[in-house]
Amino acid sequence: MRNREIAELFYEVADILEYQQVEWKPRAYRKAAQMIENLGEDIEKNLYQRRKIWTN
Repeated sequence: MRNREIAELFYEVADILEYQQVEWKPRAYRKAAQMIENLGEDIEKNLYQRRKIWTN
C-alpha cells in the first residue's frame, strides 16, 4: 500500500467513528492520516527497514 491508500483508510475510520459519535478519536485518525500523506518516503519501505533493524 502507498501512503495515500493508507491515509484513505485512516480517513474512513475517522468518518465511521464520527458517525458513531465518538468524541476524540476521529480527530486523531485524521491527524495520523495527514501525517502519513505528508511523509517524504513510502511508509511501507520505511516500516520494512525499521523491522529489519529491530529483528537483527
